[in-house]
Amino acid sequence: MPPKIQPKLDEVQDQNSQNNTTYPPSHQLKYQSLGSLLNPQKNNQSSDPIHQIWQDKLRISRFKVSSLLKTLSLREKIKKENIYNINEDICKLHTIQFAMANDSSVGEYTGNMQNFGLEKAVGNLEREIRSEITGCWKDISMMRKDLIEATSDYLSLKRKMRLLGLKNKTNYNG
Repeated sequence: MPPKIQPKLDEVQDQNSQNNTTYPPSHQLKYQSLGSLLNPQKNNQSSDPIHQIWQDKLRISRFKVSSLLKTLSLREKIKKENIYNINEDICKLHTIQFAMANDSSVGEYTGNMQNFGLEKAVGNLEREIRSEITGCWKDISMMRKDLIEATSDYLSLKRKMRLLGLKNKTNYNG
């Protein structure tokens, strides 16, 4: 069964119109499965094929917006998990360093070489954190650009349907 990934779009629009820079947390979104998106219920279908074409376009546009919102949320979650795991590794390396500093059985020269290797590993992990943050920023910037475009397409479709006198009869928004 495909995952449920469709928000209640009217809620997203209301929140976006209040603040253009923030998106609702994923726990506030209402989702619809991909299967129900692609196979709408018979009672929601119009007998007019033109009306049905516009409904399908609107449904796909909603799906794009909700998919981008979900992807943004997941990318941020992945970044947090990666940074947490890297910080855990850094803590482990620092623990080893402190243990070596207190261990009198390690010679001074050997301890310095091992300590140098550990410091280098910590530096590499810190570089990885910066790289993860930068990569996440790049990914999110591209997705936000796509989200603005998808939202614009959705709103344009709704305006066109209103101008043509077509009503949104789908039970899609819950």
